[in-house]
Amino acid sequence: MTAERLRVNLAEYARRRRERPLDYMRWLVPQDKWLRMTGDKLYRAGNQALGKSTAGLAEVIWACLGTHPHYPTKTPPVQVIVCSLNQSQSISIQGKCHDLIPAGVLADDCEYNAKTGYGANRPLTRFANGSTIRWVTDDQGPRSVAGATVDLVLVDEPCSPEMMRELRKRVLVKAGRIVMTLTPINGPVEHIQAAVEAGHMPEVHAPLTVDNLVHVDTGELRTLEDGTLCDDEWIARMWAKEPASWAGITLDGLWEMRPQGAWFAPIWSVASHVSDSAMLDGESYWHLGIDYASADRPQGLVAVLVRVEPTRGDAGRQSESIIVEDLVSLPGSATVTMFAAEIVRMLKRNGLQWRNLRTVYGDNPVQGRHEYKGNYDLTRRLALELQVAQTGISPRILGAKERMSGGSRDTGCRYLYEAMASQRLVVRSRCKVLIEAIESWDYTAQHPAKDRIDALRYALKDYIFPSGRQFASVTRVR
Repeated sequence: MTAERLRVNLAEYARRRRERPLDYMRWLVPQDKWLRMTGDKLYRAGNQALGKSTAGLAEVIWACLGTHPHYPTKTPPVQVIVCSLNQSQSISIQGKCHDLIPAGVLADDCEYNAKTGYGANRPLTRFANGSTIRWVTDDQGPRSVAGATVDLVLVDEPCSPEMMRELRKRVLVKAGRIVMTLTPINGPVEHIQAAVEAGHMPEVHAPLTVDNLVHVDTGELRTLEDGTLCDDEWIARMWAKEPASWAGITLDGLWEMRPQGAWFAPIWSVASHVSDSAMLDGESYWHLGIDYASADRPQGLVAVLVRVEPTRGDAGRQSESIIVEDLVSLPGSATVTMFAAEIVRMLKRNGLQWRNLRTVYGDNPVQGRHEYKGNYDLTRRLALELQVAQTGISPRILGAKERMSGGSRDTGCRYLYEAMASQRLVVRSRCKVLIEAIESWDYTAQHPAKDRIDALRYALKDYIFPSGRQFASVTRVR
């Protein structure tokens, strides 16, 4: 074959692969096994490496086109719902779906945008044959799908029991199917595990092993885009990078966490993360996170003051530099009046007034022995302490858990872990009780250090769950 003929053939192959990507997909062993299963089914595995979402989207696209390669499906048009965890994840999976759809099969008026997916409001993918994919999120709640009648539902990552019950109703009339692809984290999974164990949801469970990283067509190991071979050595590196207590979930797709002692211990050190000389180079913002706990908690009223320089890291990735400057920590039995006074004193010793804060997030209220402790109650006491009208407290104390889904704690703790691991988070030495919390917390809700970790997460909420903020160039806490 001449060099010119080889070039033409390679160009033709590349064109066909772009136009019909699923026809040229090299499936891994567990993906292939799951795609050959009929009826309701679950693909459970760790994050990224084993292609859960890709397999789920292939199932959806083949159903919409009536071209499933392994078994007959309903003749199009068919209606599909894809449920994701939140809007950010939904837009991401819409992008993956768009890349997998064959050329020329969408309706002429079906538009896709990389920022908004298939529409900012009620996104819908329309095929020329009349099939549709409706994109919803668990955050929107069961009402977002009420009244729909569909042939297939794909649940990508765990959804709430309430959303699952509503989705099951949506496939009843058409005797449709529920298929799921997930890692058991960032959402409630007990109801899904119960369905699997009762035999109602057949599954393929794929731990991160070399055997599961083999392509069925060639018998070769998966290779990442940068040429890295997914062998035993690579798997060992993945385990070394992941927090030990939940590596079983995020890498092997296990249902439950395995307690491993202090959660931040693998990446935390006083030498690296405690500094009174660290500075921020660029424009920075002050944030306050507040946690309220019951009277029996020894340090149940906590306010953590952080200073953050928003940046962009490699390839435009979000990457903040963070200094935990100060905190207030009182017993849960302390009054809201005492708490407000200590917060004001903390601001003054840092040269701040309340208006210098960019955001303030507080936990849900709790019932104390003699009073409620929550954002409203603290705002009233702060107004008295600052000698201003209650309406003059600006910024307002917002709810730390508003618009948050079931996996917000996991997401926040992963953010803190990665910030520490990348040397982007520093704590001042005067924050002794927070340092003790970081060194001892075991990730359980019962641990006495939990309230201090929660307050730190709340202070950083806007960075853990970003929403279109502008960033400067990369800097590090030195």
